[in-house]
Amino acid sequence: MLTLTIMRHGKAEPHHRADFERELAPKGVLRSRLVAEMLAEAGVTWDCAVTSPAPRASQTADTALDVMTSGLLPSYDRDIYDHADPTTLMSVVRRHAGGARQVVVFGHNPGMSWLAQWLCPDFVDQLATSSAVVLDLEGADWADVSPGSATLRLVCRHQDHPGAHLEDKP
Repeated sequence: MLTLTIMRHGKAEPHHRADFERELAPKGVLRSRLVAEMLAEAGVTWDCAVTSPAPRASQTADTALDVMTSGLLPSYDRDIYDHADPTTLMSVVRRHAGGARQVVVFGHNPGMSWLAQWLCPDFVDQLATSSAVVLDLEGADWADVSPGSATLRLVCRHQDHPGAHLEDKP
């Protein structure tokens, strides 16, 4: 079995610079950490990580990977930023996965939501910032993954974390 975690970047700073250059806002860092804690507590692990090189996505990846304490370093792929279509995003996963069985991809909407919906008919939501969906896929190889072939295992949203109420405290 293969596992794909799809995580949308955390809340970004306002549009005071070019979209690609936007970084995570402080809330985005905190919320990404909360979601990663939920994933870790649920037993989710990764042996491959790939992220958009846009700072808000790569900072989300760094935050989540730090929480997971895996020592895993992400690969960067501009196609995650430039293309929202699920077939291109799945090609990115295949390109970077190699022999990995548990992959996480960090990116942007609408692409992250569309990828989850394309793979899993049971996932009908839009991923909010700092949200993740974990999908289980039958098959021995990423080349075998096709539309509708995933089973929804888990959805993590920062507001569902027991410590989410603390984010507004000074």
